Amino acid sequence: MQVGFVSNENYEALHEVSVEFKRDGTIVASTKSTASGSVKADVPPGTYEVTLQKEGYRGKAVDVDLTEDSRHDFRLLSADRMYGYAWPKWIRAGERGQYRVHTPFEETKITLWRYGEKKEFVETVGWYYDQGPRNGVQKLPDVDFSQTGVKWRGHRHDFVNEVTAPDESGLYFFHMESKSSNDFCSFPWVVAPKKPRHNIAVLSATNTWNSYNGFGGRSNYVQAKSLPETPVVHPGDDLDIHQQKGGLGDVNLHENHEYRPLSFERPCEFNHVPRGTEVTDPIRGWAESHTAPAEWRALGWMEREGYNYDLYADYHLHSGDLDLDDYDVLVLQTHSEYWSAQMYRRAKEWVFERGGKLIALGANAIDCEIEFVDETRTRHRTNKRGTVGDVNRPVEAPDDSYESRFHKTVESQGTLLGVTTTANDLGSAAPYQVVDETHWIYAGTDLADGDRFGQRTLMEAFSGGASGDETDKLSRFAPEDIDIVAKGLNPNGGGAEMATFDTDSEGSVFCSASCTFAPSLLVCPNLSTVMSNVFDRFLND
Repeated sequence: MQVGFVSNENYEALHEVSVEFKRDGTIVASTKSTASGSVKADVPPGTYEVTLQKEGYRGKAVDVDLTEDSRHDFRLLSADRMYGYAWPKWIRAGERGQYRVHTPFEETKITLWRYGEKKEFVETVGWYYDQGPRNGVQKLPDVDFSQTGVKWRGHRHDFVNEVTAPDESGLYFFHMESKSSNDFCSFPWVVAPKKPRHNIAVLSATNTWNSYNGFGGRSNYVQAKSLPETPVVHPGDDLDIHQQKGGLGDVNLHENHEYRPLSFERPCEFNHVPRGTEVTDPIRGWAESHTAPAEWRALGWMEREGYNYDLYADYHLHSGDLDLDDYDVLVLQTHSEYWSAQMYRRAKEWVFERGGKLIALGANAIDCEIEFVDETRTRHRTNKRGTVGDVNRPVEAPDDSYESRFHKTVESQGTLLGVTTTANDLGSAAPYQVVDETHWIYAGTDLADGDRFGQRTLMEAFSGGASGDETDKLSRFAPEDIDIVAKGLNPNGGGAEMATFDTDSEGSVFCSASCTFAPSLLVCPNLSTVMSNVFDRFLND
């Protein structure tokens, strides 16, 4: 009978997996998986203890009820690498959290560090060690854990893995270091203040981290609706991101209610900073260029320039745990793409009704609405039908079109930010060019109209300048008095349109309109001066 399929942590088919069936302690059948990961066995329906083994993976035994119509999806975890995540991934100072790790090594050292202008060692949390062969290797649940989370156990007892969040708010990383090899792994922890301490709140784009996280075989970009019917053999043939219809991958064409949730409780491989990396070092990799490793560069610049801040996760704004009225300035990180309607309403009312100051350090912000199913999972309303993203500027799009997915379900983010994203220059990078040399934003720079600035960025994936990767342009819903102060020199009529405006309530908004902007601040003096002018004006108004 067809028992099911076996796949790894990324839902890739595993062949030649040894599979053994037991009833009442007696082996009644054994088989091996096929090239597609299919598991077939000559056994009658019933309850079996099924044991699976494959070199390079953690073996396991599970109880399975087999019927003629049932199918079981066995999941095996690679046993030759380290994974880890903090749980919860965001926390308040003084609260207790956990590190949950997977390590194939006999002993692994766990330390905690604060990432700012400098890496600051906080403490040695302890050693994750064997009491039995490879006891630090975890098991995967035999479900679509991109929806449910991996729910990894602690070492021996959960309390052993508990850590008290430090008193100082900030971006922290756990480091995993093997005693017997050179293997290293790191993963982030957002620590919010116990109570507000500074006048700047920074919002870490934790929703975006989760949206891009493909651990388990799904993200909001790969199989956003659900896993494929069977494990992946060839990505180009089997994944919906490669099936194009009308210029959009199948991932964007489902009805919004069809998209399955994505769990935060998963390792996130790209939120890793290699050992020895300093804040001014280049950012290696693509996803790293707009997630936690890039956010660290923005925080490092703020600390270098003396702008003290309290750090929060997206969920804190959604739930109201972040009270914007406690702050003068809210800073959005490099790629704050995914927002709930509640987050948007809180920020918009604060800016337009109560004089809040908003700084968007990145681009493609508030582009898609997400729903928090609960504190651990989000559902994405990511259908793109009717959106127009390939025009040079949003103001050139038809009046009956949507500027973004968020526009379809809530309203255009251009109403709050003044700019929205178009894809005509997607993946390029270039310097900015000065548009209005008389604007206050250029004070102390000696820049004149037509001059270029922001020629460097720490992003290796998009290395051409501070206007790049994804860029925003003037929205047709922007306030009438918005100032476009710089324009990126990207190809195809694109380029970030750096913008700022004030509101009747004495609120203010600044948008860099570029994902490569923040990682450029540490290495471009004129760009740094421009950004300091924004912070100083917003803080002193």
